[in-house]
Amino acid sequence: MMEYNRNLSLIGLKSLYNNNIPVWISKMYWDKKLLVQFNTASEILYLKENGILNNPEGEIKKVNEDSNPLIIIYHLK
Repeated sequence: MMEYNRNLSLIGLKSLYNNNIPVWISKMYWDKKLLVQFNTASEILYLKENGILNNPEGEIKKVNEDSNPLIIIYHLK
């Protein structure tokens, strides 16, 4: 799970942050204590259509089929 694995990308943890976007890490940078998650527009639309994203805000609300991927960076303590 150290590198991006498309087959495992939909296995995630429920998040209480980021509009409830499930956390599934695409890339890990242990030396910098960073976890990076990439979400395509189709993944975000799927989450919105199936009620997983509760009350999306900001840019997430504007996502459509032609949108750029959403990138979330988690900083570890």
